[in-house]
Amino acid sequence: MEEVNKIFETVLEQDEQILMSFKPNKKRMLLFTFLISKIFLFLLSIFLIVFGVVYYFNGSGSTYEDWVSGVGVSIGFGLLLLLVSVLYTLVPILMYKKTYYIVTNKKIVIRTGIIGIDYKTLDIDFIGSVNVNVSLYDKMMGKNVTGTISFASSSAPIVNNQYGIGGFNFAYIENPYESYKKIKEIIKEIKENN
Repeated sequence: MEEVNKIFETVLEQDEQILMSFKPNKKRMLLFTFLISKIFLFLLSIFLIVFGVVYYFNGSGSTYEDWVSGVGVSIGFGLLLLLVSVLYTLVPILMYKKTYYIVTNKKIVIRTGIIGIDYKTLDIDFIGSVNVNVSLYDKMMGKNVTGTISFASSSAPIVNNQYGIGGFNFAYIENPYESYKKIKEIIKEIKENN
């Protein structure tokens, strides 16, 4: 807990205490984040590169015009997609190292980032609802089932979009249902005492 206190000391108030802390499940975050996109982009990039090379060596792309119009574009676009699929793999690795979640006696805090470090906070007094979501990928973790706990307020509602659930999320945490119950109890207790 001392390590977590050090990490969050810049955003905690003087009388604030960390009650719970979470780190995302490494395997879930690194392997399954953007999984379908990674596979699709990787396969498409390989197909375009192989198509361009085969087209060139068949003699169909032997002239300069053929190269520019077909082979070069196919290989170039394939290499670009390959780069994007590699970046899709690197982003979760960079994010994992910086991602932590805490519940304090005053707020919830999400720490994350790719290059820098970003903090998102939501005062416990403003939390209107807490939800838990366990996806297919979370269930694929076997005995270490993971999930996402989402927090909503009137100014920061939970939004379901094409990328999943947006808002204040503790993503890829282990024992999501147990953690959800404990967080709900903490929030209820803090609100009753205020």
